[in-house]
Amino acid sequence: MTIGFVDDQQDILDLYKDTFHSEGVLLQTWLFDMSEKERLIQDITQQAPDVLLLDYHIDNWYKGRDLANKLTQVGYEGVMIGFSTDTYTQPLFERVGVKNFVHKNLAKPGQSVSEVLRFMDSCLDKGLQ
Repeated sequence: MTIGFVDDQQDILDLYKDTFHSEGVLLQTWLFDMSEKERLIQDITQQAPDVLLLDYHIDNWYKGRDLANKLTQVGYEGVMIGFSTDTYTQPLFERVGVKNFVHKNLAKPGQSVSEVLRFMDSCLDKGLQ
């Protein structure tokens, strides 16, 4: 399984890339830039990670739920996970069909990574690849 992550802060992308790497998992990252939104959507669709972590606050006017909605419209078939420091965003993701949510714990990123990996294991157990 492959994992992708979209965030608007390079330092957070780097933190989680390093944390996933320490667990032996390669993380594909995308830095969100509103001016490059269409190219990002195309990249994600072409790379097609099995699991995609989406930060909620990726722009003042464009949120992670908006990106999830657009990716669904263009046919992205991977599992999307809302991945935010703000747990109140979970129902906002759910409104656009993102049923999975993991709290992005910046103080203890290993906890968030462990939760994502447990989710992936459960997907494998169910035969999803």
